[in-house]
Amino acid sequence: MAVLRMQVDAFNKRTEAARAHVKEAAVTASPKARTVLDLCNNLYLDVEDNLGACRRAIGFKDAVTIRATMGMAAQDMQNCDEQFRQIGEKNPMEQFDASLVEMSENCRSLSNMI
Repeated sequence: MAVLRMQVDAFNKRTEAARAHVKEAAVTASPKARTVLDLCNNLYLDVEDNLGACRRAIGFKDAVTIRATMGMAAQDMQNCDEQFRQIGEKNPMEQFDASLVEMSENCRSLSNMI
């Protein structure tokens, strides 16, 4: 449980860093990309909400909720990537999204040990 908590905390810090990078990337982004970055920022806010639910679930040792919240977080990252594919531009959040998806998978794996 302690390792899972640490991973969720690291996930949250990485999400905060992603949100900070959104602001930096928006400065030089095209208008279409700026719109998508705004959506990605909202998705990162959703991830932070999911991480809060995950923290509560850890307290109850609720592995099902932990896996569900991590699945939703991974989906949010994939949605951000998909929006950039749709407008045909490179995603400046790609590295963040990839690492966040990996972190969500790590949390899901750890939750299987509960």
